Amino acid sequence: GEYDRPAWELAAATKAGDSGGAVVVDGHVIGVLSLRSNRYESRAYAIDPVRAGATIRAQFDSGDLGPVDLTRCT
Repeated sequence: GEYDRPAWELAAATKAGDSGGAVVVDGHVIGVLSLRSNRYESRAYAIDPVRAGATIRAQFDSGDLGPVDLTRCT
């Protein structure tokens, strides 16, 4: 399956459990790891940390903290 999500594409070796980790460049957090490619071993994707924070706040505010489908992230 392919997914259309706004993200930065990274050349990075990641493993299961790395999601949520900070992407740091020159001492500044520029992204949050969100997923890795199932097709390419050293390809990962990160989202904007401000957008990630806004999404998490919206979920807490709405109380919609239902189950998360992790099968797509492995």
